[in-house]
Amino acid sequence: MERLLQSTHHFTLPFAQNELKRVLHEGERVVVKTLASVMSPPLLATETEQLQRELRIQTVVAIPIRSEGNIEGCIVFISKKGEESLTQAELDMMESLTAEVGAIFGNLSLYRQLEATHQELNNANQRLFDIDKTKSEFLSIAAHQLRTPLSGIKGYLAMLLDGDFGTLLENQRKMINELFVNANRLTRLVNNFLDVSRIDANRLKIEKKWFDLWDVLDAIYMEFATVVKEKNLEFAYKRNLSDGTVMVYGDMDKIHDALINIVDNCIKYTNIGGVAMSLQDSADAILITIHDTGVGIDPKELATLFDKFVRGRERGGKASGAGLGLYIAKKVIEAHGGNIKVESEGAGKGSTFEITILKKSFQEDIGGVALHQESLKPALLQGLAPQGA
Repeated sequence: MERLLQSTHHFTLPFAQNELKRVLHEGERVVVKTLASVMSPPLLATETEQLQRELRIQTVVAIPIRSEGNIEGCIVFISKKGEESLTQAELDMMESLTAEVGAIFGNLSLYRQLEATHQELNNANQRLFDIDKTKSEFLSIAAHQLRTPLSGIKGYLAMLLDGDFGTLLENQRKMINELFVNANRLTRLVNNFLDVSRIDANRLKIEKKWFDLWDVLDAIYMEFATVVKEKNLEFAYKRNLSDGTVMVYGDMDKIHDALINIVDNCIKYTNIGGVAMSLQDSADAILITIHDTGVGIDPKELATLFDKFVRGRERGGKASGAGLGLYIAKKVIEAHGGNIKVESEGAGKGSTFEITILKKSFQEDIGGVALHQESLKPALLQGLAPQGA
């Protein structure tokens, strides 16, 4: 018996000699009395007769397996009942079982398609990852190559402004000052390229120490004073001597650059009115608010504003900038246990950035170590007079 069944596992069926032709080619159910009608070939007629006697088979039913409009095969049912004894319910049950098998075939086909699609997506993701990695490496190399000549240019411009090469006429000073401003902007862009490559490679270093956050805001105010004046904008910022110090344990340069990126973004998209920057210190957190009266932000763009290479649009719909500053600012502030959020009522309504740094984050960093007086010395601008003092 086992030998007979094994001989039917793989064979080529000559349809002309077998009733399964109608089942497989015409998609019709076949009900016959002899096993040889559907099993010979591949079995010999004598073998099928022997098998039919041993199993006491009276009726053979062959039903096509359909899946997605195609015939995938057939199921052969055998019964000890005669054909006339089979009930409609039994035939319906055979049809139902065959339909279930057809559904399994369909699911297998769908699974193969999904598997193929999944593999294609994996391949596409890998290609995108490789492209992004190459782009980050290019940005890093380009930024490093630009840094050295930029430093030289800024150095000579500073010497010119300081009068090291002679007294400048007013129009000369104005042009050189504008060159210096643009060199600073290009330096920020180069630094952004480097920071992005480091962030993407998980190599962004945060070197923490104590510093006064007021000093950082003072430096930012001074850095943008010329730019704001040239655009006929106001830059509202006031620090009173009574404000004291707001000490932060973090990377002063990184936080400075992050805030620079936000202020630069606000000034870039403001043509009328101005920008306001303020600092609030509480027991639990430090809040920096930067507000502008610029072109505003479409509510649809708020969710992606801090994504990499997302650029805002100036008046008239033209995209501007490299789309890196806000992305880097968010990453840096988050690395200090803080967060950034932005609000805007829409086009032409300006925007407000709120940067929150929780004191708990840097209190945990130092593990409760006492703060020494020598660590309170201003590190960014020695001797800078507070605004509004």
